[in-house]
Amino acid sequence: MKTIKNIILQHFFWGYCALITVFCISIYMLTANFYEESFKKDQQNTINNISQNFESHLLGRLQEVDTLAKFLSSQSYTRESFALMTRRFLSFSTLIGTLHIYDTKGDLLVAEKKPEIPNYNKEKNFNEKKDSFPELARGVFRNKKSFIGPVYLTRDQWPYFLYIVPIFQNGEVWGIVSGAIAPKSKDFSYMIDGLAMAADNSLKLTSKKGVPLIETGSSTEDAQSFTRDLGIGDLSLTLNVSPKSLNKRKLEHLKYLIAAYVLGLLASLLIAALLAPKISTPFFQVSEVLSAYESGDFTKRTNFKGSDEIANLGRITDQIGLKIEKDQYLATLWSAEIDEE
Repeated sequence: MKTIKNIILQHFFWGYCALITVFCISIYMLTANFYEESFKKDQQNTINNISQNFESHLLGRLQEVDTLAKFLSSQSYTRESFALMTRRFLSFSTLIGTLHIYDTKGDLLVAEKKPEIPNYNKEKNFNEKKDSFPELARGVFRNKKSFIGPVYLTRDQWPYFLYIVPIFQNGEVWGIVSGAIAPKSKDFSYMIDGLAMAADNSLKLTSKKGVPLIETGSSTEDAQSFTRDLGIGDLSLTLNVSPKSLNKRKLEHLKYLIAAYVLGLLASLLIAALLAPKISTPFFQVSEVLSAYESGDFTKRTNFKGSDEIANLGRITDQIGLKIEKDQYLATLWSAEIDEE
């Protein structure tokens, strides 16, 4: 037969366990969503930072071309002097192949190339080109601003960007410098710039048509992708992140919850062990008084004070004992009078 103490202990313990379980499950569900949103936000910030690094890098290359254009703007034009300056400028590793200078009519003034570039046919006027260059060049003349893009691919699939930079004389555009700018390397080391990349994550630069240009790292099939369109050229940057990092965060959080759950169970057991005697002691006292009544001793009392249910139970028990004791006393007197008669 279970004692009152054991019943109280078990009910309190299991009730507290159920409360802790519901609380921990609720916390886990809420924080799991929080971690997923935080994870997505962190990765989006990462790809935004990488994109900004890439754009800053290419814009820095464009500033180098601006430097040449400003230098040419300060010089009196002769084909020999401009050709000499462009040949020196072509020695920069970030410039690919050729460098052309056109006047406002579109006539080709200077055309220089790197030594490793084979000879090619040069249009004497950019309006003879069949691609979008004529319209882009006229836009630079009209807006008096530099232009970079779109992206093209070399034979070995190395991306480069068309640039057109205006040359000024007395505040007016009298010519343009055009050529190509390329990233300084085929890896993303300069783009990541201090950002941690896990071994199972990858970074991919693609054209908006989906043609892969640069890729580093490796990704799993279940990787989450975060894409950002670049402000330069028809490019998109995609960061593929393995869910392992997110699962690792969730696992660490789950470990903390399990530890808190176990500590909660131990605390509930300790609290139950401390409270059970205090709750069960009055019942033990009532039980002892009733046991005394059963054995014929009606002088026992609980002497409970208060207005709660247990105090009322004690008072009722005491009243029962007092009444039986009085009845016994009267019965004894009645028996004595009968014997005397």
